[in-house]
Amino acid sequence: MNKSPRAEFEGYSPNEMDLIINHPLDTSSPIQLVNDNSSDYQAIPLFNQVKFLFDLVEEQGELKLTAAGFLSPKLVVDLYGKGYIKDYLIEKGISKLYREEGVDSIQLARILLELSSFTKKRKNIISLTKEGARQIANDQLLFLDIFQNFTRKFNWSYFDSYQNQTIGQVGFGYSLILLAKYGDEYRSPNFYATKYLTAFPPQKQTNNPVLAFAQDPKNCYSIRTFDRFLDYVGFTEISKVDYSKLGERKVRKTELFDTIIKVSAPKGK
Repeated sequence: MNKSPRAEFEGYSPNEMDLIINHPLDTSSPIQLVNDNSSDYQAIPLFNQVKFLFDLVEEQGELKLTAAGFLSPKLVVDLYGKGYIKDYLIEKGISKLYREEGVDSIQLARILLELSSFTKKRKNIISLTKEGARQIANDQLLFLDIFQNFTRKFNWSYFDSYQNQTIGQVGFGYSLILLAKYGDEYRSPNFYATKYLTAFPPQKQTNNPVLAFAQDPKNCYSIRTFDRFLDYVGFTEISKVDYSKLGERKVRKTELFDTIIKVSAPKGK
């Protein structure tokens, strides 16, 4: 029975879903990274942002953080100035660019640098491990390290106040499958949220109406999956609308997604 196709899993079996959830990039998983072309990885915004920090560590021998464990304000300005990932509030002049804590994507880059198996941290000083010094020039291995740490170690709920900490991150591979299957044309993020939440129905945690927004599973999924995951890694194009009209956004997959990710159809079909 665990090998039988299930409609709520887009035809994948429970056995296949176990791989998708717990071993998403395993050789037996329906999801595979298939590209070793450095130029393609260099088109990934988050990869470039983290690699910028890796390159600094390599060039300088170490990277000193502030006493609180953050990047220095000067480095934050330098990194943001590269234009890899733009922040809406900063671009609109609502927030000022100064500290790492004010720019989610830059804070994420520093966290992924620390989580990497290629670095070590002692007394707020980051340096390369011996393995890191050998492998830092291999963009495919570096991207895999960044991708796995982003999806498996970093907590996606870190940057939001949604009550459910697992929505989007648990079964992120299923979102890649949905994007591969339906992403040729622009669709609402809610289209994907509905399918994801059918496969991973969330449990309601409270009946307090004041917390309704903090519980909204579709918004939670859309923000974590599209704004902070797929967009950061360059796998989606998001139709640009004002923040007051987020419900009108549409998303589709990029050519880069198809270049790097290969998804196999369910074996039961």
